[in-house]
Parts: sequence; structure tokens; C-alpha cells
Amino acid sequence: MAEKRRYKKSEITRKKLIDAAVEVFGEKGYSKARITDITKRVGLTHAAFYAYFKDKDDLVRSLIETISGDLGGYAALSGDGALDFDDPRALKKAVSEIFSFYRDNLVLHAAFIEGALQDRELRALLGKINKELASSVARQVRERKKAGKCDNWNPEAVGNLLVLALGYVAVASELGLLPASRDVVVDNTARLLYAAFNYAK
Repeated sequence: MAEKRRYKKSEITRKKLIDAAVEVFGEKGYSKARITDITKRVGLTHAAFYAYFKDKDDLVRSLIETISGDLGGYAALSGDGALDFDDPRALKKAVSEIFSFYRDNLVLHAAFIEGALQDRELRALLGKINKELASSVARQVRERKKAGKCDNWNPEAVGNLLVLALGYVAVASELGLLPASRDVVVDNTARLLYAAFNYAK
């Protein structure tokens, strides 16, 4: 029982550090955020931080690995039957989930990209996630090529382009950088994808 209580307390402390880090990243950006800023936010010591994470990059890696498997937006790109290009309604729903994923994790996404520019392990993790997402789309392109559609498409290139483009458009929309409402952007993105995957030769 005592061990269970210790484990629960440990998980609470770890979550406090992660939540504080997300707040600090949002205020200062990843590069300017210091471990001291994170620990002060929750009244903990440096020693407490290092009991859970090697460094700031390790904290971001841990958080990314946790959310990437749990959130709907990630699943909308990577799961079986993800981005159903034959069903307009399902496609629009999946695109909306992807946009929501980025909206709910804008600060973390920015920290991840910024960190990946500086840290080799974060860069490798970003590459791994992108590759997983792109391979799901590439698989669907290969299936369409067998059915006589998308003949001139390169599956791997399309997979990577689509993953990066959806991420960029989602972030731009959630930041209000596009001259249209979120719903209009989601609807038109889904329509564009449906047309491309069903009428391309």
C-alpha cells in the first residue's frame, strides 16, 4: 500500500513538472525556457526535476511519446482506415480531429519543432513520427494505384507532403493566419483531399 502511494505521488509530481513546462514554453518559447523556470512554477527543486528527466529535451520527448499514441488527431492520420478518402463525411471528421490535435497542443508542437532543430534525439523522434504517419498515407496511395487511380503519384512523396501540409495548415488555421474560419478551412481541406484522391490519374 505504501509503495502504491509513493508511485501515485511520483506520478503527480511528474505531471506537475510537465504541466509547468508547457506553461513556460508557451510564455518564453522552448529555447529561452530554463529548468529553473519550470521548477519554480511548481515550487520544486532541480533535484526533483532530474529525478524524472535527464534534461529539457527528455521532458519534451516523454510528453510527445505519451500524447502521440493517445490523441485522436494522431490516430486520424495513423490508424487503420485513417483518412478514408472514399467517404467525404469521414474524411472531414478526420481532418477536424487533426486540426483539434494541433489546437490542443500548439505550445507543445512549437516546442517539439524548436527542440528538434537543436537536439538529435528529438529530431530522430520527429522523423520517426512523420515516417509512421506518412507510411499510412503511402499505403493508401499504393492501393489506389492498383485500382488504376493516382497512377503518376509517388506514394512515399505524397505521404510525406500530406502529413507536413496538414500540420502546417492546421497550425496556421488555429493561429488565425488564414482568411477563413476554422470550419471553412476544414471543409475545404477535406473537399480538396477527396477530389485529389478520387479523380487524380
